[in-house]
Amino acid sequence: YQEAIKRNELNDQAIYGLAKFYVRIQQFKEAKNRIVKAIEFDPKNIDYHIVNSEIMYEKDRPEVAIGYLRDLINEYGEDSRLVSTIAIYYSRSGQIKEFENYLKKITSLSKKDENFYRYMIKISKLNDKVEDVILHTNELLKLNPGDLKTRMELQLLGYNFYRQNTSSNTTH
Repeated sequence: YQEAIKRNELNDQAIYGLAKFYVRIQQFKEAKNRIVKAIEFDPKNIDYHIVNSEIMYEKDRPEVAIGYLRDLINEYGEDSRLVSTIAIYYSRSGQIKEFENYLKKITSLSKKDENFYRYMIKISKLNDKVEDVILHTNELLKLNPGDLKTRMELQLLGYNFYRQNTSSNTTH
């Protein structure tokens, strides 16, 4: 990313990519500097604002990040990415009632967000809820039918489930 930025300092996509990288390695000050610059170049880019909210979530408090996203919803409308990110933040911070309210909002939106379903799959796996993993994976595949990695994970899950059931039936 840095090489692309050196070639073109106005490349907001490269600046955004670098900001996401800094978030991933938890260098939030550097991430904040980069994402603010990307937002200056393209203030209506929802993805840039979501990265900015991730930094707020990690550095400030969940309420600050959620308030920021709510302000964006007031400004740009109920974009599924914004609503999903708020739901994820409520879930991560243990605010289950608020999460459930946003879950209802998400299901009523005409356009869904892939990242929300990826998050729900991750949580369902952590809680060993195979049925929920399958449900959320199928929803994700409706949004992105060409996602081979997700298709393979679903097939592997089905295969392991089949093997587990056939081996338990033969031991009885």
